[in-house]
Amino acid sequence: MRRKKLVAAVPLLLSALLLPGLGCRSIAPAGGGGEAESLNPPPGSPTVAICVDDVGNGDDYLPEWLAIEAPLTFAILPYSAKTTSDAQTLQAAGQQVLLHLPEENDPPHSFSGQGQVTCAMEQASVDQVLDADAAQIPGMVGLNNHQGGKAGNDIGLQRRVVDWARRHGVFVLDSNASSHPVAYIAAGEVGMPVRISNIFLDDETGAQSIRDALRLLAAKARVWGTAIGICHFARPGTAAVMGEMIPVLQAEGIRFEFVSNVTNHP
Repeated sequence: MRRKKLVAAVPLLLSALLLPGLGCRSIAPAGGGGEAESLNPPPGSPTVAICVDDVGNGDDYLPEWLAIEAPLTFAILPYSAKTTSDAQTLQAAGQQVLLHLPEENDPPHSFSGQGQVTCAMEQASVDQVLDADAAQIPGMVGLNNHQGGKAGNDIGLQRRVVDWARRHGVFVLDSNASSHPVAYIAAGEVGMPVRISNIFLDDETGAQSIRDALRLLAAKARVWGTAIGICHFARPGTAAVMGEMIPVLQAEGIRFEFVSNVTNHP
């Protein structure tokens, strides 16, 4: 996972906000209604989507995430202790769920989890693994990669994953977790909207570092119209800072959406 130079980048992006002619794309409102939507600025505002990775291993932080009144997208690992129950609980709360697809990592740590796809797999094998993984996460609307340093750079494998996603009517979010990520390229090749993480929000786990990362993500959205960030379900402090900062950013004009409602660029 590549670390971001957050503090140095924030002033540069904030200064870019002063440039003329930077418009924002209009994003359709998320479904689900409720209090979360009433807090959101209107469609057409600078828009952020947050994907929460590594869901399914335990529920210690689940109440904190459920208390956040904003659309969030949760990527759930297959074959974990809470995989299916977390998918059901989060959807019942009006949130969106994805398959957090384990992908082959760089050696010597090639294995990223049960239900993994590997670079050597042909289409039939990829389809078989993805069918089984997806069956554990009822209501999933897309997928993103879990780890996958090696697989994330392999255009052949990513084309096979995208082909499965296209045939099943779900989208692909490129987690941007490898040195040369290509899942978003494979999606674009078949006409699927590009979705790629612009920043990992809790690479640095201190509360102020997470606040700074969220500020950077909001700054990117103000410049580009949209931005996508990834954080982690069970990293200490992440849920608490998200709950603190999301209302602040909403009050400052940042709209929050599900990943399915946002397209972006690297």
